[in-house]
Amino acid sequence: NDQMNAALSLRQALLSSDNVEFKTKIVADFGDELSEFWLECSAVKSGDISFSVISPESISGISGKINAAGGGLTFDDKVLAFPLIIEESISPISAPWILLNCLRSGYITACGSSDGGLQLIIDDSLMGKNVQCILWLNDKKLPYYSEIIWDSSRVLSLNIESFVIS
Repeated sequence: NDQMNAALSLRQALLSSDNVEFKTKIVADFGDELSEFWLECSAVKSGDISFSVISPESISGISGKINAAGGGLTFDDKVLAFPLIIEESISPISAPWILLNCLRSGYITACGSSDGGLQLIIDDSLMGKNVQCILWLNDKKLPYYSEIIWDSSRVLSLNIESFVIS
């Protein structure tokens, strides 16, 4: 149908692109505390993502890279490595990589109309654990919001701006 074709067209555009850029506000909710931060992200064809923290100001300027093996934060020319899964939960900073990885290779289990756009549900796995990405696309069929479900709970949400595929 048209909705599944739109989802597959987005996937094909991502797979054939050289670069994807976007800004995202990540909200992490692990029950006892809520944290949020803004990132500028750039992904290359291999799926690796470079990011820079925009806010909050206390961590602004920290940058890093994320790939399937994990990630690294750069601060004052020092690199802090981190895994994608920390203490049986996903790392909030890995949200942009999880989003793009699901879009590129996850199993699209459902798609349908939602508020003038399109909603996708994509199932995937990360290091042997199930992860689900619920994604809303705007009228241009580009992501503007996503929720990442881990262990049956929504732990991460992303407000996505300026999503550009080139």
